[in-house]
Amino acid sequence: MKSLAAEVVRYLWALVFLADDTFRDENFVADEIERVSFEMSDQYSPEEQQAVMTEARAWLAAATAEPDADGYTPRRLLTPEQREFLESLATGAFMNAAG
Repeated sequence: MKSLAAEVVRYLWALVFLADDTFRDENFVADEIERVSFEMSDQYSPEEQQAVMTEARAWLAAATAEPDADGYTPRRLLTPEQREFLESLATGAFMNAAG
């Protein structure tokens, strides 16, 4: 289930943050995010929902990690919108917004 949850988080991340503006169909992206949100809320089992939340927490932890021995931390690259999105997935608010 962890692999499936990882793919859900990766897919949503790509929809929200990686779609190239040149080829981005705003209606498709918004509709797809809404569809996935409703599906997660209505169709996912509690275990599946928890798996997505756990995966999002792992992404958030990695993205907000303390600097390593060389001083690198991805925190500087994480935008407020990206952090909010991961927090929404990690807490279940993303799913609850649909339900």
